Amino acid sequence: MTRRIEMARTWQALVVSGAIALTGCDSLLDVDLPGQVPEETLEDPGLANTLVVGVIADFECAYNNYTFGSSAHSDEYLPSSGNFVQRTWSTRLIPASDNWVTGTCEGNGFGLWTPIHTARFQAEDVFARLQEFGAGAVEDLDAKLATVSAYAGYAYTLLGEGFCEVVIDAGPIMQPAAALAVAEERFGRAIQLAQQAGDEEVENMALVGRARVQLDLEDFQGAIADAEQVPDGYVKVAERDGPSPSLTRLWNKGFEAFANIGHHTVNTTFRALEWKGTPDPRVQVEDAGRFGFDGVTPLWFTTKYPERTTDIPLATWEEAQLIIAEASARSGDPARAVQIINALHTRAGLPPYDPAVDQTEGPTVDEVLNHVLQERSRELFQEGGHRLNDMLRHGIPFLSGLDPTGQPYGATTCYPLPPVEQQAAP
Repeated sequence: MTRRIEMARTWQALVVSGAIALTGCDSLLDVDLPGQVPEETLEDPGLANTLVVGVIADFECAYNNYTFGSSAHSDEYLPSSGNFVQRTWSTRLIPASDNWVTGTCEGNGFGLWTPIHTARFQAEDVFARLQEFGAGAVEDLDAKLATVSAYAGYAYTLLGEGFCEVVIDAGPIMQPAAALAVAEERFGRAIQLAQQAGDEEVENMALVGRARVQLDLEDFQGAIADAEQVPDGYVKVAERDGPSPSLTRLWNKGFEAFANIGHHTVNTTFRALEWKGTPDPRVQVEDAGRFGFDGVTPLWFTTKYPERTTDIPLATWEEAQLIIAEASARSGDPARAVQIINALHTRAGLPPYDPAVDQTEGPTVDEVLNHVLQERSRELFQEGGHRLNDMLRHGIPFLSGLDPTGQPYGATTCYPLPPVEQQAAP
């Protein structure tokens, strides 16, 4: 357990007692996780470290829900629950006013709209407060500003990738590309600040994020340029914790709702995956030997998240490589995509990918692009909503007809804008 998560319990106890003591910290993350804080204390520069960690905590809460809600919503999982809320996720029967809007980090289902906007607002608010405090009052100001700007970028990314429309702070209705453009700007700001501060971890986190949204926006050369800078082995995670029942917002919901309770079972298309007869170790799936929560559907789960405490990948070198592969294929260089795929295969112990080739032009773009998407579905299985984003970007068909228990699938693909936002929008 990291120092940051461990201190959450101390913070909660202090909030309950009303005696919040602000002390010096040795590093950016060596502070308590914030709970409910009196508003006047937010004006104290001595609280800067805590404010930054609060941004991280709020985003990790939203990211936890988004990762596993989108897994249930996409084709990674099938319904195996008799619980109404959970089945609406797996069967995509989500009305615009349902749990995905009102749900919390602690609650059943996977609340998205409110947790993501909470994280987004906190990141923007804390960035402005830190700027107002100034470098004279806040140690390592550029590093802190870079951190909250990077997390703001990821919050806007989730909104732009997953939602049909977006509203920010009661403003006008925006199309997803507009939210992604804001994400790109926030990532760019984070990169500049992180470079000034010499914070390579946050710089790489923001580079992966900006490359991700540039790929979404079809700026292929920009995506390649950013992703190429991410060093081999880089991994940034959203931290999870599990032992304390009082901190359910920190549980890994993929383990708790999928493997432990059995609300969702791995789709048959992701079971026992192989490549040329060799098992693919990147999609680690097992038969639980029991039924799911509905008592009739065989439960399959991923061992990628074996405990409540298992962290969730947020930004990785592997993702950056696959961004380069897709951007290369779509910009007319499928050969480079093949090279990247085979490098990832070598790491995974898989035979090489040999695409069909045109005798005069080499690998065809369509053939390679389709395989890049297959590689993304395996390498990024149940990570950060990537599969849902790929399905929406490339028109990959969603599950339709009847689920394994005979219940119909709904027509929801991207998440709809809540009615309250539609009514309030100018």
